[in-house]
Amino acid sequence: MHRTAHAESADLKLPPELWQRLMHAAEVYSVTEFENYLGEVEALGERGSELAVRLRELSHNVQFEEILKILNHAKAAS
Repeated sequence: MHRTAHAESADLKLPPELWQRLMHAAEVYSVTEFENYLGEVEALGERGSELAVRLRELSHNVQFEEILKILNHAKAAS
């Protein structure tokens, strides 16, 4: 069974600055800029790597609305 997009980021909260950069790139549909930041997501450990794989897949398919949903669930508490 395929995991839901939100489940993949449920226990991973992104650092605020990284989250903001990813959100901006997704909001302006900048695939290149967005994918440049995924290495930083991968560096957050196993959950970060899993999230980066999913986000990269969505980015390649230009599914930025879904990316924005995932990122909103991965926002760190301010």
